[in-house]
Amino acid sequence: RGDKSLAVCLSALKVLAGLARRQDEQGRPLDLRAALEPALALVVAKLADVNSRVKDEASRVLSELAGLASVGCLAVATHVFRLPKQITWKVVLSRLEFAQGLMGRMELTAANGLTLETALPVILAGLNSTNADTRTLAMEVVARMQASFGPRGYDAIIKGIESEATRKLVRDKLAGGGAAAAAGRP
Repeated sequence: RGDKSLAVCLSALKVLAGLARRQDEQGRPLDLRAALEPALALVVAKLADVNSRVKDEASRVLSELAGLASVGCLAVATHVFRLPKQITWKVVLSRLEFAQGLMGRMELTAANGLTLETALPVILAGLNSTNADTRTLAMEVVARMQASFGPRGYDAIIKGIESEATRKLVRDKLAGGGAAAAAGRP
């Protein structure tokens, strides 16, 4: 039954978070990045789950893992910004929502995996989405990153946008935020 599957999924997410908090005999966090690598991809996929309890728990666990030395933000961000073979707007939107929250809690640095270059696949998928909410959130993520990193990567974003109308919206949003203006672009 679906209830059993839901309970198993929620329990597995809680066990994963507990495992990541484990420490060695000296009280140091264990380095579990390699061991948790396959599990991270599965948890990230749960961000787009139709069940809100699963989606919320996956987000909570990933946020916790990003803040733990045993896993870290880089490992979580790497999986969030790696798109699966089957891409839907819901998958992209869920990753953008999580990334936006993560960017609010963690420093935007290469060491954390929170750069425009690493996020570019998800950002472009969002900007090229047929879903307006996904495009809007992608523009917000771009603006947030541009505010932190400046105009670096602007050209790659513009070149990757398929729609001229969306290109104009992104240019206007970034110019309004000062990033494009600082770069001397329209």
